[in-house]
Amino acid sequence: MTTKGGMNHIRLWVSELARSSGFYSTVLSYLGYQLMEKTDTVQGWARPGPGRNLQWIIVSQAEPGHEDTTYDRGSPGRQHIAFNAEIRSDVETFANRMRNCGVDLFLAPQEFGYERGYFAAFVKDDDGIVIEYVHTPVNTLDNYRPESGGSW
Repeated sequence: MTTKGGMNHIRLWVSELARSSGFYSTVLSYLGYQLMEKTDTVQGWARPGPGRNLQWIIVSQAEPGHEDTTYDRGSPGRQHIAFNAEIRSDVETFANRMRNCGVDLFLAPQEFGYERGYFAAFVKDDDGIVIEYVHTPVNTLDNYRPESGGSW
């Protein structure tokens, strides 16, 4: 059974899939995703989500003529993707694993002022796509308290 409003998939387009493959293999396998589909133009990574439906991250080769399109953080469109860590120390573990596997940290583990206890690390692929791994104290609609500031 699927969960209403739960994520089904995110598709990312990269300029060179062969070059990006190692980055996404390192990051997504750490996050519990398994490579389910692999062709010359697509890599489909999946993991069980709520209700056991698969949640996909699909990494695709950019279409011809679009390989040189660059990312600008302030422009409309994607900004970054954030994944939850179960415990705060897992953010440090993630950062160490990324370093050990040759993935550069965009922002090292630290607290950010987005909300109380927000602790995150960021990595970035060669096309500028940013992935965040974040731990926050348990927040519900009843106890969420935004903090002021905090923008990378």
